[in-house]
Amino acid sequence: MKKAKETTYELVDMGLSCDKIARAVKVNLETVKKWIAERPVTVK
Repeated sequence: MKKAKETTYELVDMGLSCDKIARAVKVNLETVKKWIAERPVTVK
């Protein structure tokens, strides 16, 4: 699951929608939305 979460963050940064990310990492949509909401803020 850790790898799926990391991949989710990378795909969000690339501009993919939550729906597409959920399909790509094979995790349900609500989990993806939760991960994105909990994502720590990083300064680039």
